[in-house]
Amino acid sequence: MSAGDRKKTACVTGGNGYIASALIKVLLENGFSSAPFHALKDRNALSVSQAYPVSKVLLEKAASRFAAEHGISLVTVCPVVTVGTAPARSARPSVLNCLSLLSGDEAAFGALRAMELSGMLALVHVEDLCRAELFVAEEAAAAGRYLCCGLNTTILEHARFLTEKYPQYTVKTNLLSGELLEKPRVSLVREAGRGRVRLQVQDAGWDVRRHDRLRQDLGVLPKL
Repeated sequence: MSAGDRKKTACVTGGNGYIASALIKVLLENGFSSAPFHALKDRNALSVSQAYPVSKVLLEKAASRFAAEHGISLVTVCPVVTVGTAPARSARPSVLNCLSLLSGDEAAFGALRAMELSGMLALVHVEDLCRAELFVAEEAAAAGRYLCCGLNTTILEHARFLTEKYPQYTVKTNLLSGELLEKPRVSLVREAGRGRVRLQVQDAGWDVRRHDRLRQDLGVLPKL
């Protein structure tokens, strides 16, 4: 096999996670011969809610320092609230938050309400996110940090979407009390300044019917 015919290999850490498992699937579908991954499992539950995002920031800073010291090209893709199905056995909290209007989970909805305090509910489908990650990995002009967003919406718009598209479920309107945004106050741009790489992402709407395993195995969605 010539060098030009060799398939690329990607190393995906935390491959049993929500986004990583979907990324491995996309990589294999796009001609990668294998996607080795290091399965990570948190055996010590953290009680501090900020621990996870703080760890992500510290990890990116450490990766940036390592890349600078060793002459490695580092590109970071930061997703907004990520939804959609993935091969992982457990659902990401963001999926549970977005489904809270159907499940009636008040704690999960409280997190969704907190997200809207930024001025909008920013969503991206996990498949679009994975395609964006693959795109910047293969695009020579990609550099720096990118924010991947597919849809700027609000909780009320999200509730109307679920009501219209999935009438077989009952949207828990009792959760919609208090002040909520009718329209987004902030919009995340899809394309950065001149000379940057555009991330082609699709609308972040997803098919709740594809969440059958969430309903049957995890009991997240109400039974029909």
